[in-house]
Parts: sequence; structure tokens; C-alpha cells
Amino acid sequence: MSRHLRNRQLCAQLWPCPARAASSRTPALLLARAAAIPSQRPIVDGSCQSRTYAAPRAPRPAPRPSPRPAPKAVPRPVPSVSEKFNLNGITEEDFEAAVKATGVFNSMSAAEYYAVAKRFDDAIRNGTSPYNVRLDGVPVSALYDVGCIIFYVKGTTGQSATYASVMWLSASEMGSRPATISLARMIVRNDAWGKMAHFKGVEQRFRKLSAEGKDPNALTVQAELLYVLGNYNEAAKAAKRALEVGNNKFEWEPECRLFLAKSYIKLGKKVEAKEVLDSLEHLSLGEVHETLGQLLLSTDPEKAQQHIFMAGYNGRPGMYGLLSEAAIDGQASAKDAEERKEMNRWAMEWARLADKNAEF
Repeated sequence: MSRHLRNRQLCAQLWPCPARAASSRTPALLLARAAAIPSQRPIVDGSCQSRTYAAPRAPRPAPRPSPRPAPKAVPRPVPSVSEKFNLNGITEEDFEAAVKATGVFNSMSAAEYYAVAKRFDDAIRNGTSPYNVRLDGVPVSALYDVGCIIFYVKGTTGQSATYASVMWLSASEMGSRPATISLARMIVRNDAWGKMAHFKGVEQRFRKLSAEGKDPNALTVQAELLYVLGNYNEAAKAAKRALEVGNNKFEWEPECRLFLAKSYIKLGKKVEAKEVLDSLEHLSLGEVHETLGQLLLSTDPEKAQQHIFMAGYNGRPGMYGLLSEAAIDGQASAKDAEERKEMNRWAMEWARLADKNAEF
């Protein structure tokens, strides 16, 4: 027998075919030898097929279509300076109505005030920086008044408010104390103190005015600034100084008392705070009633709810949400099903009034 034939026979004996191994004609010796040899499985490393025998494969799924690329966002055009700072549709008739309604703008006629506003607008359109407008021959008081009129016509937020603020900035740089104080207050209330390079000059001028300690309105803004910064003790001192200097009779006296009361609350002086707030109750200021309502919630809930309602009625509709919560809590102590139903009705109504997007 040749060497190659013997090798093939030996291999057949060591690794017999499964069908042959199961046959009754396979010698027992070969079966014993096959059982004694450890089985060897192919190493699966991902580089080749792991099966040791051929088998039909399932058909490959059809390739998914590649997703369409998202449309590129079209960048919004950056508005020009003249588009950001302009009269925003305010007309001479608007000025006339404001002058007539307020009765405090009397250094010029409405037409003359409007002419000042137009000159300011034209200067910006012609390339002058809105933060550096100078109008020759225009009294500084008139420039300040025009800014006030724009606030009256369009409100204290939005594009027109920004336009009015640069008018006040120009008036402040020309030496107007009211413009400096009013603009400083606006900066504080917009949480922009120390954050805008254009207003650093007016902030420095305001610090000098408040340090003098002679202008009660400046001291009032200083009290508000200190309160916002969390320095409640110094805020209370500034507010009390303003009341002394102003002899309790100046333009922003109610605001001064309000921040004195709020500072007292933060300092834990609730009795003193309530005394100050009670002196303001007749003014129907939304923030006064809001502060009183929150102060009395734990001691006099019924009185607190009255103040919370008045706060909502006087321009703070979000306070109606507290009344809705109180109505929901009141359902637990309702006497019967009818009272619970009534409390639920009120809870829904207060919630609707608190929703700024609700339609009436």
C-alpha cells in the first residue's frame, strides 16, 4: 500500500464522516478512537465564514435609501443700526396725544418735540452711532422729554424702549441729571448693570450722584440696585436716606418705600415691613399688593388672598396662580361635594386668568 493511501485512511479513521460514524457497519474501535479525540471548532474572528460546511444564506435586505440631507438653515439677515434704532412708526399725532394726556411735557409743542425725534432718527440713518448722537441747538431737557414721550407711547420694553434709552444716554452725556437717574434705573431693572460697555459712562455718573446723597430719586435707584445685588442692609439705609432727604415727598417715594419694605423682609424685620407696606396700600400698586400678599400668607391667609387678587388686578396676572393653588388646597377641607365642586371651578378660573396666552 502506498504511503499516501495509508495517510488518507488514517485521516478517515481519526475524523470520520458523521453519517458513517452513526452507521451500524462502523467498527467499534473507530468509534472509540473518534470519541477520544477532542472536537475542534473553527476560530471565529470575523475574517471568514464560521460554518465548516456550505449552507444557503438568507437574502440580504434591500439597502435603505440614504436620508435626505436636512435643508440648510437660511441665516437671518442682521438688522442694520438704523433698523434697530428708529421711531418704529411713532407719528406726530402720537406725540400730540401723549403731550395732551400727560400734561407734563410743556417746554415745547408736540410738533417741536417730534421734530427733535426726527432729527435724532435722521442722524442715525446718516451713519452716526446711536450711542453718540449730538444735536446742536436742542435743549438737553427736550431730548430727555422726547425719550419719556416715546416710553409713554410704546411702553418700557421692545425696540422703541431701546431707542428712547439712547436718547437718555445722549441727554445724560450732555449733563442731564434726570436722564442719568432714569437710565440708571432702566439698566438696573433690565438686569444689565455693569454688563454693557455703552452704559459704563452713565453708570459712573450715577454713582457720583448717589454718593452725594442729595437727590432722593438717585438714592431710591441706589436702594433698588443694592437690593438686586443682595446687599439688603445697605439697601435699607439708602432708602431711609432718600426718605429723609426728600422729606417723604418726591417722585419715586412709593418705589423707595417698597424697596425699604422688601429689604426689611429679607432682613427678617416683618413687622417693620408691614408698617411700610400698609402706608402704600391705598396706591393700588401691583408690586405692593404682591409683597403684602406673600408676607401675610402664613399669618392671615384670607387677607393675603385679597392682596394677591389686587396684585393680579393691577398688572400682575401671574399672581392669580397662587389663588388657583389656594382653591385646590381648599378642596381638602370642603364640607361636601357641592363645595368641592365650587372650589374646583374657582381653581380652574384663577388658572385661566393666570395664563397669559388665554383668550377672553
